[in-house]
Amino acid sequence: VTLEADSVVELGAKTTFTVGSTKKADSWFSLDVGSLVAKLKSFQGRRAALRVRTPTAVAAVRGTEFGVEVGDDGETSVGVYDEGQVAVTAGGEDEGGAETLLNPKQETTLAPGQREFKVRGLKRLERRRERMSHLRARREALRKNWQDIPPERRQALRQKWREGMREKLQNMSPEQRQKLMKGLEKRREKLKERREGAGGDDKKKMLPGNGPGGPGGRGGPGGRMGGPGGRGPGGGQRRERPGGGRRR
Repeated sequence: VTLEADSVVELGAKTTFTVGSTKKADSWFSLDVGSLVAKLKSFQGRRAALRVRTPTAVAAVRGTEFGVEVGDDGETSVGVYDEGQVAVTAGGEDEGGAETLLNPKQETTLAPGQREFKVRGLKRLERRRERMSHLRARREALRKNWQDIPPERRQALRQKWREGMREKLQNMSPEQRQKLMKGLEKRREKLKERREGAGGDDKKKMLPGNGPGGPGGRGGPGGRMGGPGGRGPGGGQRRERPGGGRRR
């Protein structure tokens, strides 16, 4: 994936990747499973203009060389190679978590539901360094040959691609089309389950007796308010001392 001449993203095999926005001031991608390495222009001195969202974290990129991996269970690893910085936040952007800054040759890993994580030296993502070397060469070649495409030409190319895909689908046999649709549906279900499961560990289960109406709770039987044996109205039996003493 090429973002202008000085920003290139390479995806690994069996990767599910979505381009959410390509606005210069606010670009973001979604990586549901798989891996990527990227060589981007520097965003130093300004707020990160590119974010990579995964099921368990958000990586705000400040340039320029980084990698992200997402396992089938949603576990996410983020690392910086020889240049740049990446700010990592556990969970989603709307959860208000604190950012942890990764500097060159550092990485971190987050499991689903994990909110605290440690920064360590680059190790897990080190095996993808060869891909980073390829990206550096690719970016230099793009810089030499890059030509901006006018909006009209870009729209025409997109339309041509859509027509080609439509023709390809029409030429498929019913069996091939059905197999393709089943595969897409299966992948959607798997991604949905992963997203729903990512936040499940954060939900605290209510213990018996601690909730409204539970045994021994404030509003339940045996509780402090209104239950048999409780203190409030409708509570336990009143006893009188012999001789008309104080009730309790």
